[in-house]
Amino acid sequence: MIIFGKEYHKDLIEYIENLKSSKTISEEDLDLILITDSVEETITHIKKVISRFGLSYEKKFSPLKWLFE
Repeated sequence: MIIFGKEYHKDLIEYIENLKSSKTISEEDLDLILITDSVEETITHIKKVISRFGLSYEKKFSPLKWLFE
């Protein structure tokens, strides 16, 4: 999960910190959350997660000429 805009989502971030302090969520859960204001950091994180979980980009659709697509 990516939370973009620290100032805008300050209440959500505070709530997540409360969940952490009450041990409702674990440290490992926090590893799944990126809180940032940086577009570059967001893109880097998405690329890292794509490779980490073995995901790939969708193949480009190429029309079939024999179906007159």
